[in-house]
Amino acid sequence: MTAEQSTCVGRTPACAHSLAATFIAALLCFLATSAGAQEPPPPPTASTPDATTPPAAAAPADDPPQLLMVPYQDLKGTINDLGASIMVPLRDYLDWQKRLRDTPPQAPAVVTSAAYRVVVEKELAKVRAELKISAPGKPWAELPVSFGEAAIASIEGADENLLLRGEGNGSYRLLIGKSGEHTVVLNLVARIRTLPDGKQLVMNVPAVAVTTFEMEIPEAEQTVEFEPRQAVSPVDDSMGKTLVRANLGATNQITAKWFPKASIKPEMELLASVTNDQSVSIEDGLIHRDAWLRFEILRGKLSQLRIAIPKGVRVLDVSGDPRIRGWKTADEPQRQVITVDLLSGTSDPVPVEVHTEGPLPEGTFTAAGLSEQGEAFGIHALDVIRESGHVAVKASGELELTMTEQQRLSRVNDDQLPPKIQAGNASGFRYFAPGFVLKGSVKPIQPRLTVNHTARLVFQDEELRVVSTLDYQVERAGIFELQLKVPEDLVVDAVECDAMREHRFDEASRTLTVTLSKRTEDQVAIAIRAHRPLAAMAAAEQALPIIEPLGVERELGSVFVFSKPSVEVVTSEAAVKAAQPLVAPAEMAEPNASLTSSWSFTRRPVVIPVTIHRKPARLSAEIATAIQVQPQIIEVNSRLTFRTEYAGLDTFRLMAPAGVSDRLRIESLDPGSPLRQKTAGPAENGWVTWTITMQREVLGAVPLNVAYDLRDTAVPGAGAPTGANLALIRPIAAKASGGADVPLTRIVGQIAISKDDTLSVTSVATGGDVEPIDVRELTLLPQSGAAAYRYFRQPDDKGIDVSIQRSRNEVQPVVATVIRKGLVEIVAGDKADSSATYRCRYRVKSSERQRILVHLPVNLELLGAFVNSRDVRLETADLPGGQRIGESWNSYWLNVSREGANDDEFIVTLHFLWKVNPELGGGSYSRGSLELPMPVFGAKDAPAAVQELRVVAWTPREYVLVGRPNDFQPLSEPGLWSRFWQRSASRNEVDLDSWIEPGNAPALTLPKDGRTAFAYINIGGANRLRVDWWNRVRVTWIVSMALVLIALLLVRTSWENKLGMLLFGGLALTLFALNDRAAAAELLAAGRYGLAFLLGLWVVHGLFGARRAATDPKTPPTAPPTEPAAPTSPAPIPGGA
Repeated sequence: MTAEQSTCVGRTPACAHSLAATFIAALLCFLATSAGAQEPPPPPTASTPDATTPPAAAAPADDPPQLLMVPYQDLKGTINDLGASIMVPLRDYLDWQKRLRDTPPQAPAVVTSAAYRVVVEKELAKVRAELKISAPGKPWAELPVSFGEAAIASIEGADENLLLRGEGNGSYRLLIGKSGEHTVVLNLVARIRTLPDGKQLVMNVPAVAVTTFEMEIPEAEQTVEFEPRQAVSPVDDSMGKTLVRANLGATNQITAKWFPKASIKPEMELLASVTNDQSVSIEDGLIHRDAWLRFEILRGKLSQLRIAIPKGVRVLDVSGDPRIRGWKTADEPQRQVITVDLLSGTSDPVPVEVHTEGPLPEGTFTAAGLSEQGEAFGIHALDVIRESGHVAVKASGELELTMTEQQRLSRVNDDQLPPKIQAGNASGFRYFAPGFVLKGSVKPIQPRLTVNHTARLVFQDEELRVVSTLDYQVERAGIFELQLKVPEDLVVDAVECDAMREHRFDEASRTLTVTLSKRTEDQVAIAIRAHRPLAAMAAAEQALPIIEPLGVERELGSVFVFSKPSVEVVTSEAAVKAAQPLVAPAEMAEPNASLTSSWSFTRRPVVIPVTIHRKPARLSAEIATAIQVQPQIIEVNSRLTFRTEYAGLDTFRLMAPAGVSDRLRIESLDPGSPLRQKTAGPAENGWVTWTITMQREVLGAVPLNVAYDLRDTAVPGAGAPTGANLALIRPIAAKASGGADVPLTRIVGQIAISKDDTLSVTSVATGGDVEPIDVRELTLLPQSGAAAYRYFRQPDDKGIDVSIQRSRNEVQPVVATVIRKGLVEIVAGDKADSSATYRCRYRVKSSERQRILVHLPVNLELLGAFVNSRDVRLETADLPGGQRIGESWNSYWLNVSREGANDDEFIVTLHFLWKVNPELGGGSYSRGSLELPMPVFGAKDAPAAVQELRVVAWTPREYVLVGRPNDFQPLSEPGLWSRFWQRSASRNEVDLDSWIEPGNAPALTLPKDGRTAFAYINIGGANRLRVDWWNRVRVTWIVSMALVLIALLLVRTSWENKLGMLLFGGLALTLFALNDRAAAAELLAAGRYGLAFLLGLWVVHGLFGARRAATDPKTPPTAPPTEPAAPTSPAPIPGGA
């Protein structure tokens, strides 16, 4: 405790008051911090920091005080003393002020009731406002109140617990220092306004649930009106005063207006105008009139209004303004009058709605208007100086409205009408005086029918079939039924319509009535099927029976006439009426009938006369004879098809050779045309006539199958032919129903001879116009066989004869297994690992269904054997020594059982390891020979035929395969000089797979990393690959060092020698490449480093040697060689010996 605080403890009560106030302020600050915006801000308090605390370490303003000084003496008096003072730091004060502004005021006190008594004194009003306040919360609650322009003269009942604080603009705050119920009386003074018709008092008051208002006016006989409008009860009207009382609801403003009831306020005549919007609807035989009238008061007060309506109508309702007390109607000579009484007179606008209905008169009707004699034709106001408005006239969808007369009003668009009378099909008008004339007439809307009529008439053998399709388009109004006129002798078979309920036919009027299931307005489709017996059309000429739709405004018709081939329809174009020829669309067709004529029409009556002629029956035949030659039997199968046209036949005939008649088999190939019987006649001239009777007459194709066999006990031998003569069956004229013959007008015959694979057949056909043809020209038979013939005419007394010579072929052995493609991939090791990995894939065709023989290298390690994707096991084949292909192979059986035909190709995959001997790299002088055995299919005496075999050998990069192996060719040889600057190309595994087409064979991987591929191709197959190899590194050393040695030896020779040696070496290499280009290319690749050194050395020596010779001073210039002087002999001595 500081000295200052100690001094304060011992001081007078004023100091205690200050300490108590400090404690209260700190407590209220803590409560305000915890409550937030839930409660109003407390009065300002201070939190005094410790004097010993530095300013930077002082507690924030929001923290609770660190030290509270609580006085023990007179605590209650200190707290309730309004004169107590509080000392707070400026920062805390500013912070509380900001909180006070940011926190919205909330009154913890409520005004439960308010009672106002107003006494009018000249131009002022003295108001006594008694407010009952409930403060259930904490002390010093604030309650905002506002009285507007009224001034507070005094306050009654206030003590130290109730204070009033002004805030400006007529707003105040009541400060309530004690919770509970309080009553405060405020004496106010307000100004009274003077109006032309009286006086007015306007007061702003707090909104209270229970408000009573009592007013005393010093004049008697005064009418008082309150806003908001409430029931006013006069209290006393004696002693020259007017006293009224009213109970008002919760409101923020009270307006009181009073004026004298009589004598003082002058009586003025009522002037009013009306805006009248009428809707006139014609529906269900009635006229419905609806009017929306708005009375505008120009002068005076309106307490009663009158409205004129037509005579004879019924009033449905009068409504609108809540001030309407009641209404009644009265009949007058030319109208009815509705009298509407209001609760009280008013000068405000009065809206009124009137709804009536009345009968629709015959002929024309008057929609609205008021005549000069006062006759009412619509709903109009009476006793007004002006009426204007709008009239909307409309009719229901079943009626057609026509306005026949209109005077003294103008037509407007629908969007110019008031919204309440707008209608999409209404006729709108605007008027400015009720004395207008508006007449109209209505009639039921008649449906408008248009129809697209398509008539299809098909002349059958016995009747005329009619199919009429009518597509109606219904407009303007719906329909319930459709009527059609049916021509004479036309029998209606069926009526199809999705919207139909029923149909009935009146035989007397020949009218067909189709009743619909509901009122329909749109599209209606009707299909009528009818027929007329051809006997009814036996006259020389008759009109086509075309159904006529009744009650249609427009008909677009099309007539299509079809006829069966047996019926001929002839149209008399000169007698055609109201129809024109029409080009028929391509899709217009009828089964088994052809289009004879087509017409179009747009008006009635339509007359299209036709004449019918029946065509006689016409018969043709197609005969397709298939002769199958077997070693001991010849099968003859003839498919005979009779074709009848124009008329049906039920009896057909054919002739068969007498020698095979007893074995003849005749059956129908059409289940819809079964045979009734087949009868053989007596043999005449070696032929038997067969009569075939059907169950019914048939028009069209009659397919028959006629077959017989020729058996021969002698078996043809190899090179010893045997012969056979065949006479083919003969179709002849048929019998009509009356017993007359129907001749055969046309015949088409084809012969196909097929044979067994073991036979050799030659044939000759004679008779009629038979001729040999290529089998690809056959149309009635399959285009296959050994020989084929065709004829269009047969002899009258005999048939077509076919002579056949047959002999047996010698049997030639065939290869059982064919390998179309084979791919052998071998990954070879080196001296460290001499094993080679084989992956062999073959595309095989074999007649062997169970197993095939395969020979594999000895001492192999089998990794897998597959047929397609199936893993199979190899079985050791114990073959005699003479059937083994060599000591380097072991024989196995490979299971190839599979689904499918023998011609189906399958894939055989073999995967194994084999020790290479001699191994790669085991030779001397860095070279050697590599021998790789291959799998072999088939027996030694019947090996499998291999069409193409590819072998790819993968060797380590330090080895290279050179030379051309026996029976193999390199798949691709490099260019001679290309290996000088590039390495050997690698074989792409994707190319190999795409060539072998592995299909569903298993994917087996090979260790090809770090290896180079060498590919070879073989045609015809091989059992081993023998190829030479070089050690690439060692050969490169040997060749390069030899070239270096040559370069050093020839470095000081002339350029002629050097270039000559290069040319000689290039020639030798080129000649060697003619025999083995791959080896020559590898040799060039091995010596490229030495060759580069050779060329470089020679060029450098040539450049620097020439320069040194030109600049060396010690070397004298070389003198040209000279002839040596001839030796001189001593001159002879004269006289010597």
